[in-house]
Amino acid sequence: AASCTPCVSGTYSETENATSIDTCTLCRAGTYSGSEGATSIDTCILCGTGTYSGVEGAASIGTCMSCGTGKYNAARGARGPLWCNNCWRGTDSTTVGAGSSSTCLRCGLGTYSDAYGATSADQCTKCVAGKFSNWYGANSISRCLDCALGTWSSIVGQEKPWQCQQCFAGTYGDVMGLNHSDR
Repeated sequence: AASCTPCVSGTYSETENATSIDTCTLCRAGTYSGSEGATSIDTCILCGTGTYSGVEGAASIGTCMSCGTGKYNAARGARGPLWCNNCWRGTDSTTVGAGSSSTCLRCGLGTYSDAYGATSADQCTKCVAGKFSNWYGANSISRCLDCALGTWSSIVGQEKPWQCQQCFAGTYGDVMGLNHSDR
């Protein structure tokens, strides 16, 4: 016996007495539905935070792709990779599918990163000898400050100003940011 044909998964139709597949509406990008014969847009489930889908008429959660490392997306139902936000400069994230900026961890003391979307702490650059940074999440080389006049440091990635050594007796430092002493 013949029967009415249900709309396929990834579509729905609110139309009664339909005579064509054309009444089956695709779930929009950023959603999916595994329900065959769905009668409402409410059956189209939003992709979760940290994911996106550009596929219209998706029939499974497998079409929801994860945002990559160095990115996050706090919105549900994202329709493409542009919805994945880069972590800010001075931070990095190794998390795939991050749903919050809280996964973007600040660079440590003595380092900085001017890159958006950094994917590991290795992208936090150490301040050169003669400079220090006592900022977490430093986002520019300008956050690497010079050791003061009369001091020096050979430490790469120095964290505190007090780590700068005083020039020895019989020597002087008339410029800031010295990275060695001749004694």
